[in-house]
Amino acid sequence: MSSAGSARGVGRTTGQVAGDNDHELREGHIPDYVDENRSYLNTVIVHPSTGSELWKKCNALRSQRETKRAMKSNACIAQSIMISFGHGIQDDFKALDIELQNELYLKLMQRIALEANTEISGLVAHRDETAPHAHGQLVGYNRDGTPLTKIMTRQFRKDMQDWMLEIFQPHITQMERGVAKSVRLARGEKAATTINRSVAELHKDLPKEIAAKKGVLDDLLAKIAKNERLAEKARLKAIDDGDQADKAVKRAETYGRRAKAARETMTAAEVELASLESKLAGMRNEEALLNDELKRVDGEVAVSLETLAELETATAQKKTNIDRLRKKKAHLNARLQSLSVA
Repeated sequence: MSSAGSARGVGRTTGQVAGDNDHELREGHIPDYVDENRSYLNTVIVHPSTGSELWKKCNALRSQRETKRAMKSNACIAQSIMISFGHGIQDDFKALDIELQNELYLKLMQRIALEANTEISGLVAHRDETAPHAHGQLVGYNRDGTPLTKIMTRQFRKDMQDWMLEIFQPHITQMERGVAKSVRLARGEKAATTINRSVAELHKDLPKEIAAKKGVLDDLLAKIAKNERLAEKARLKAIDDGDQADKAVKRAETYGRRAKAARETMTAAEVELASLESKLAGMRNEEALLNDELKRVDGEVAVSLETLAELETATAQKKTNIDRLRKKKAHLNARLQSLSVA
C-alpha cells in the first residue's frame, strides 16, 4: 500500500482545457464514479481559466521572443497538474481540516509556478470521488515567453515530488517520497509487486463477485424468514397444545437459533459485500485516473511530435546554410587563387 504523494503535469491544448474545466467544475456530463451527494465538498480554490483566455495570454507571452511563425493551433497553452495520494495516506489526508487541505494544495501549486516562472490559472480540489485529489492549472508559457513543455523536464518533474513531500509531510507524517518503478526493480523487488491488478480484470471479476455475494444474502434472508415463521408457528402451537407445549417450545427455540445464526452469517456477508462494492468504486475511480493519465500522455506525445518537427525543420535549415557557406567558401578560394596567379 503506497504512502507516497504524487504531482504529475502534462501540457494541454485549447480543446483539452475545455474538457478539463468541464470535469473539474462538474459541468456537463458527470461520470458514474462521482458521488454527486458529496460534490458540495469540492473547492474551487482558483477558478480555472478558459482555453481562449489562456491562448491570448500565452500568445502575448510568446511574442516577447523572436519566433519564425505564429503559435500553432494545437500548442500547449496550459500545464495540467494532478495532485494525488497513495492508498496508505488517503485517510490521513482526508482527516485534515478542509481549509488546511486547500492551503497545502495551493502551496504546492505556488511552488511549482515559482520554479517554472509562470502563474497559477486554476486549482480545484475534488472530494466527491473515491480518492481525494486536486487538479491544478498553470499558464503554458513562462514570463519570458518560453513554453512550459521545455521547462518541465524530467528532472523538474522529479523535483515536483520532492516539493510535495516538503509541503505535505509536516501534516501527513506517514507520507514518503515515491520511488520509481525502475529503481524498485533494480533493488530486487519482484516485478509482480510493482504491477496492480488491471482495470480490465477488475471490471470482469468484481461485478461477478458482488452478484454472487448478493445471491448469498438473498438466500440468507429467505432462510431467516422461513425459520422465524416456523418459530412463530411453534410458539402458537405451544399455547394451543398444553400437553405438547414442551416439544413445541423446543422447536421454537431451535428455529430461533437457526434464524439468529443466519442473521450473523448475513452480517458477515454484508461486510464482505460492502468491501467488494468499495473496491469496485475504487477501481472505477482508478479507471478515471488512468483515462486522465492517457490524456496526459497523448498531450506529451503531441508536444514531442511538435518539438521533433521543429528540430527537423531547424536541421534542414542548417544543412541548407552549410551548403550555401561551402559554395561561398569554394567561390572565395577560387578568387583567391586567381589573385595569387595574377
